[in-house]
Amino acid sequence: MQHGGCALKESPDSTGRHALRLRIPQRVELLRSPLFSQRLVIEPLGSGCASRFFRSVQESRTSLEQWLPWVAHVQDLEGCRRYVDSSILDWNGGNALRFALRPRGDASFLGVVSLENLNQAHRSADLGYWLHVDWTGKGLMREGLIRIVDFAFSSLCLHRIRVAAALENSKSRRLIERLGFVEEGVSRQAERVQGRWLTHANYSLLVTDPLPSGSERPSR
Repeated sequence: MQHGGCALKESPDSTGRHALRLRIPQRVELLRSPLFSQRLVIEPLGSGCASRFFRSVQESRTSLEQWLPWVAHVQDLEGCRRYVDSSILDWNGGNALRFALRPRGDASFLGVVSLENLNQAHRSADLGYWLHVDWTGKGLMREGLIRIVDFAFSSLCLHRIRVAAALENSKSRRLIERLGFVEEGVSRQAERVQGRWLTHANYSLLVTDPLPSGSERPSR
């Protein structure tokens, strides 16, 4: 079975011609009616998340900072507030959609899943994610990513999703591959993290690719 497609709407571009556009929902829509998986609530990152975001990064810093260069720059609550505020602007501008993960029936902040660098012309985006260290190894990130990928293809009308992970980050690469992403090559010394260069394995997933084994269409 393939990922679900969607009916794109047309809107006039700068020349007056009609172009196919991504269907980016208003933040308020998903705040009122967030995405759900079996165990998770997936909702837009908002101003009320800043303190929980900062606490989660602090508690997971040793694990996260091995692979993610932005972690070194998260040093105080005010910085997290600025990041959250910029995430709201990015959503409203159609540049990126960032979601907070929490358990159903619980306000715990588990991590973030995001669709970055949204490209209207090519209907593509970059996938990003991180999870609080105490919640790893439970299948929660895979569950959340399956729901976000379904949302990206079925609701946003994306055609292609890209994601990268450090060659040495075997856990992240296994997760990506279990989701059905296809490895396309490497980017040598793509990022400098903790004084070392990380080479990335690059992956992509198309709307026409098969669903990952064992996944089901979630109820909305």
